[in-house]
Amino acid sequence: CMETEPSFETGDLCSDTNPAPKHKFCGDPGPGNDTCGFHSFFNTPFNNFMSYADDDCTDSFTPNQVARMHCYLDLVYQSWQPSRKPAPVALAPQIVGHTTESVKLEWFPPIDGHFFERELGSACDLCLEGRILVQYAFNASSPMPCGPSGHWSPREAEGHPDVEQPCKSSVRTWSPNSAVNPHTVPPACPEPQGCYLELEFRYPLIPESLTI
Repeated sequence: CMETEPSFETGDLCSDTNPAPKHKFCGDPGPGNDTCGFHSFFNTPFNNFMSYADDDCTDSFTPNQVARMHCYLDLVYQSWQPSRKPAPVALAPQIVGHTTESVKLEWFPPIDGHFFERELGSACDLCLEGRILVQYAFNASSPMPCGPSGHWSPREAEGHPDVEQPCKSSVRTWSPNSAVNPHTVPPACPEPQGCYLELEFRYPLIPESLTI
C-alpha cells in the first residue's frame, strides 16, 4: 500500500515529494479506489522528472533528489573530477598610506596561494632582506605624441626617482606638453582619454605594494 505522507521509507526515498498514484496527466489526480483510504491528492509532484506525467509537463527535481544524485556522482565518478586547483581569487589593492606627495597601495596575497608562492626564478638573488624584491619602472611609454627620450619624455619615469623636489616642475619628469605648440588645437590631452603613461617592470610578479 502506498505511503500516506512523505518519508524516507518508500517511493523515491525522498521526504520532499508528496504521495501520488500512477497518474500520467499534468495535474493532481482525482479520487480513486486504489488509494488506500485516500479520496484525493493535493500538491502532487506531477512536474517532477520522476513522475509519470508526460515530458512536456516535467521540468524539475526536488532538493533531496538533487542531493542524492550529487552524492552518487561524487562517489561513482570521483575520478572524473579535475585535479587541478582553480586560479587564485585576486584581492583588490588597498590604500595603506598617503602623504601630500605620494600614495601607497598594497596588494594582499590571493585567497589561494598556488601562484603567489611560486619560485621567483632568476630574480631570487635580487631580493632584499625578508625576500622582498624592489622594482622601479623598467620601460615607460605614452601613446601621446612626444619625444621618445630626453627631458620631459616618458623615459624620465624610469628607474629611481631623481627629481630635485617632488611635485615641482622638473626636466627630469614626464610632461605631455613639452613637445606641443601652445597654439595647437586640439589640446595635448584630449578628453576622454587624457594623458597617461604605460609603465612596465622587468620581472612580472604579483606585487605586494605599489608606491607612486
